[in-house]
Amino acid sequence: MNNLSSVKLHDLLGQALYVTLSETRSLTGKLIAIDCKANLLLDEVVENNEGHVRRMGLVSVPFAAVSSVKIKKELVSQIQAMKASIHSQYG
Repeated sequence: MNNLSSVKLHDLLGQALYVTLSETRSLTGKLIAIDCKANLLLDEVVENNEGHVRRMGLVSVPFAAVSSVKIKKELVSQIQAMKASIHSQYG
């Protein structure tokens, strides 16, 4: 089961995200917080900008700057299994 419709952004708190900002710029980091406008706060960020890589630490990413967000495929299955377990116990 790989339907992403059941995975919400807040389910990814504490998880590694790959955020594309443009064709040549991307960020990889751990999602720490999301505000009401879907701006992201990432920690342990590594930026790749036209092949130049640098560590940046804590970074605020405006929603308007985000082209795409990717996560590891295994994480989707883990989140869906956790939600199914919670639903069966408390739903």
